[in-house]
Amino acid sequence: MARCIICGDRLKVLRNSWDLGRRKSISAMLQEHGIYVSYTQLDDVCFGQCTGSLGTLYLHAVDCCREQDLKDCANARDYLLQKVSQNKHNKLFDLAAFTNFVNSAYRDAEKLCIRGKQIDEAYQKLTALFQSRIDAFAAAYPNFVYAQDPKFNHVCATKRDQSLVIIENSCPKLEDKLYRGPLKKVQDTYQQLQELDDRDMFAITTIPLSDIISFQLVGDIDRVATTSGGGGGSSGPNIGGAIVGGLLFGTVGAIIGAQAGTGVNINPIQSTINEYDTRRTLLNLKNADGVAEIRELPFYYAEIFTKVIPEKEFSFLQAERNSSTAPVKENPQNDNAIEAIKKFKELLDMGIITQEEFDTKKKQLLGL
Repeated sequence: MARCIICGDRLKVLRNSWDLGRRKSISAMLQEHGIYVSYTQLDDVCFGQCTGSLGTLYLHAVDCCREQDLKDCANARDYLLQKVSQNKHNKLFDLAAFTNFVNSAYRDAEKLCIRGKQIDEAYQKLTALFQSRIDAFAAAYPNFVYAQDPKFNHVCATKRDQSLVIIENSCPKLEDKLYRGPLKKVQDTYQQLQELDDRDMFAITTIPLSDIISFQLVGDIDRVATTSGGGGGSSGPNIGGAIVGGLLFGTVGAIIGAQAGTGVNINPIQSTINEYDTRRTLLNLKNADGVAEIRELPFYYAEIFTKVIPEKEFSFLQAERNSSTAPVKENPQNDNAIEAIKKFKELLDMGIITQEEFDTKKKQLLGL
């Protein structure tokens, strides 16, 4: 029976294709480095600590390596050199070439470990700067208002110095796996972060309140049900009547039973609900020339604006306009409705009622 060229133990039969592939790749690597004097399929490495040790050395000699990884490499090196020096079974193995290969791989891992420490230090410096920018920004804008759904918490807004401040990237993140390097990329990112101002980092837009004419939520969520299935195909008799009768007066089991032995295949009846969301926020603004223009924004902006600038909501402005133009005696409910809406807004701000409850009550009071 064949033996491992490193430790001399008998090779086990591998039936798993992944294990076989790994063993072949290890053998190919040893052939590439001239370790075999000659090679046959019997000259292989056991699938155990020998394969694992070679894999550890090779991985950390070409990929990211840290201090603990280097300790694992040292243990793998010591194990391999000890085992191969004690193996008397394999005569077609170049011990000097193998020793040189193992030591060279460990030296490469040492170099990567030094580079890994440099990457770690640079990344820690980067994350410290990144977090300090986040903290400073949060301190400068303490009264953020978000949408109720956490999926949209990247957008928030507040009022400051008679302006609406919209932040559209309130949760910036560093690139995934940046901690792995390369070193230059980490260093370049640090430099870019130093030069990046808050406006670009957090996507800040500042709009004077005097330039905001109104905003409103338009559109709706339409749900459409689609039914499919129930049809069949056969070279036998047409039993469409049995299908209808089963659906109207019996069970699905009765339909299937009525067709036993007919060669008819009935597709299961399925109903799918499709949602079409046409909601959007229309923000009516004065541009630099003083001309009104409408910006379309995602629907959840309306919820945020209602919390920050409720006085600019279109239906609210419309109600105020109606109350100011209509005679008080003819329409005494208008003032009361507006006062009631203001009270409900206070309850919303205090968290006593939800946004949905506020919107429903507002529509009732305004007769919308």
